[in-house]
Amino acid sequence: MSEFEITIELPWNQYNETIIVNKYNDRYSLVLGYKGKEGTNGMKWCYPQGTDRQPREKSVPWAVPLGNREDAIETIKVIAKAFGIKTE
Repeated sequence: MSEFEITIELPWNQYNETIIVNKYNDRYSLVLGYKGKEGTNGMKWCYPQGTDRQPREKSVPWAVPLGNREDAIETIKVIAKAFGIKTE
């Protein structure tokens, strides 16, 4: 179970997808999520490929790892700069 989650709705998205900022064991990530019919939110899960190019048996959240808090902040600054946003 994650320590906290912040859900960012994507109103233009036709599939009710969301972005979830997730913290688990001092690691932050951006997770693809969805908004359910009853208003509940959930994470999308996937079966990553193993070294033999076959799906693994266990699923994991469909996520982009950002690292610990300091690493996550620096990563987000780099992403912001890619969009032409000045961060400092």
